Amino acid sequence: MKPIKLLGPVIASTLLLLGACSTITLVEARKKTDIGGAFSVESPVAWNRVSNRDLEMWTVDAFNLQRIVFTKGVSVGDPVFPVKGSARKPVDQAKLPKFNKDMTPIELVEAFETSMIQNGAKKMEVTRIQPTKVGGGDGFNFVFEFITEDGLEMQGKGLGTVRNERLYLAAYLGARMYFYGKHEKDVDAIFQSIEFGPEGKGFSIF
Repeated sequence: MKPIKLLGPVIASTLLLLGACSTITLVEARKKTDIGGAFSVESPVAWNRVSNRDLEMWTVDAFNLQRIVFTKGVSVGDPVFPVKGSARKPVDQAKLPKFNKDMTPIELVEAFETSMIQNGAKKMEVTRIQPTKVGGGDGFNFVFEFITEDGLEMQGKGLGTVRNERLYLAAYLGARMYFYGKHEKDVDAIFQSIEFGPEGKGFSIF
């Protein structure tokens, strides 16, 4: 299925989340895609893409139904997961948990969880954390669930790694009914395709 053309409130809420200068572009299937000059991924299917300085988000159907969120390399002292909130309920950036290079995977996932709650997630629960390889290096993955402010039950999975004192996170969120499972295998392939540049110094295809 081709990505949809996003219109109306979906665009408005997404651009608000990432910033007014964000534009939606196409991620082509089976082609290396650069994420912030830090690493690349490759997807079996095409996605819609929107990005700002800190985050990049992808969706096929709509951002409120399923999305992947990538951080582009969080520096020490910056928010672990720099969510913005909404117009009616903006997130106080000063209250978001900050990244410390000595944080354990459990502490990083707890910071992600706290950030999601501050962004409006209800009944947020992390159900698994375990070590894994990310881009050929040591990392961790985790599974979570929550309910949106509108009452939509969501599932999610994510992974993270720290390279050269910078944190890289990727999280997939989707509605429990249909939309999460629809592209879960595609997301697994994307996560497995993560590739950092030589010696973890970043990657660019441009």
